[in-house]
Amino acid sequence: MSETNLILAYPESNQEIRTLYRDSEVLFCLADVVRILAEQNTTLAEDGRKVGLGGLTKALLDALDTDEKYSVPEIALDNPQDAQFVTQPGLFRIILRDNSPACKKFQRWVFHEVLPSIQRYGTYPPPKIQQGSEVKKAVMLLLEEIEERERLERETKERFLQTERRLNELSQKISTTATHQNYGVNYLTVSDYCRQLEIEKSQEQLLRGWCIKISAEEGHPSHKVLKDGHEEVSFSELVLNKAISNIRG
Repeated sequence: MSETNLILAYPESNQEIRTLYRDSEVLFCLADVVRILAEQNTTLAEDGRKVGLGGLTKALLDALDTDEKYSVPEIALDNPQDAQFVTQPGLFRIILRDNSPACKKFQRWVFHEVLPSIQRYGTYPPPKIQQGSEVKKAVMLLLEEIEERERLERETKERFLQTERRLNELSQKISTTATHQNYGVNYLTVSDYCRQLEIEKSQEQLLRGWCIKISAEEGHPSHKVLKDGHEEVSFSELVLNKAISNIRG
């Protein structure tokens, strides 16, 4: 069983509250809670009289169920009542019995500040977070995303170039001639065909692959042409139309 002793300094007074953080559960010293609330109720009461929970430690303990209170005899204390600790549900039941302003402030402090801090960090007050650390973390995540995107772009570009080289090699193996007579058959390069039909440039490589496949399987001739200082292969419109039909399904 893990157990941590925590001393909570109540910001509204100079008093402290002894607590035990035991197995993810926070136990509060009831005498300390009563002492603080009695002091604060006296301070906030208009007529200076003590109101609320002052002097009611034993009565409050008797009102709790057995699983809402614990005795911690191993703690060496002068007053036996100081060894009585209550659970979070027990504390909640106790402070709900008091509608004084002091108790309302105490309740908000416990449930909005103390418990969230202990449950998240194991201590109260929470450790200070360096200024700008959240911004720094966000920037680092953004940089990692950018680096990953750039890596994927490089890999995609390399795969594209590898495929392009392979297609060029295959295009050299199909039946091609340097010059040709049309005989009523129109030949176009894949890039010109895509431009005429407004086909996305990203489809050119796939279209070229299909043209090579159809030409090789069906024996359609293709022709080498010089374009912008580079040698390209042109295909008949019949081959090009079959290729685009296969792509579009």
